[in-house]
Amino acid sequence: MSNSLLIHRQQSRLNPAVEVGVFLTKKSSNKKTGNMPQVLIIRLDQAPNKAVQNGDDQAICGDCKHRKQADGKRSCYVKVIHGPASTYRAWKRGNVDTASLDTARKLCKNKVVRLGIYGDPSAIDPEVWETVLADSRSKTGYTHQWKTNPALSSVTMASVDSPEEQRQAQDLGFRTFRVRTETEPLLPGEITCPASAEAGERTTCLKCGLCDGKHGPNDHRKNISIIAHGNGKANFVSVASLKKL
Repeated sequence: MSNSLLIHRQQSRLNPAVEVGVFLTKKSSNKKTGNMPQVLIIRLDQAPNKAVQNGDDQAICGDCKHRKQADGKRSCYVKVIHGPASTYRAWKRGNVDTASLDTARKLCKNKVVRLGIYGDPSAIDPEVWETVLADSRSKTGYTHQWKTNPALSSVTMASVDSPEEQRQAQDLGFRTFRVRTETEPLLPGEITCPASAEAGERTTCLKCGLCDGKHGPNDHRKNISIIAHGNGKANFVSVASLKKL
């Protein structure tokens, strides 16, 4: 059977006409993150790679700037033909078991959970994350929908693409995770992702744990930044860079 479990299905909060599924992978071989339970969100009516090609990934990614654009370029680091599409195909074949949210909570007990192999946590009801994470040790998560989902600030980092967006997200109560080009400097209050290539991969997300949202108004931990990487690196141009052109 698959390494994944389907733990929840609902109409997407980003597009209520579309049913999406929440899949929990019980273990991971991802070198950067470490071996931690990981969550992905995908449409249940079509393969993720097809959804990317025709723009239907909006139901799980919202208005993220790293989706495929009109010129055909896509700067998202996720290669959907691998993990997401593989999970979808396994589910369609009947090789993915269905489990309750209570089972997912037990599987995540005392573990660090990654919300977001693929898909934005804002597509799912907040109560789902509350249940899944209830007994977890910690979590990592990111949302590009921070403008409309400030309640996620305690669960996720705000994914931002410019200094202006960073300020806006911080005003809404988020800590931030900013992708930048190789020539862009760190902003005040930012540090380089310790698990990144540019930081020498000196730790993993599992051991680091800094991307776990903001723990109230007195949480003054640093914001995180990383140089564009992964599958969409060649197509990445930051908003800040565009404004200079």
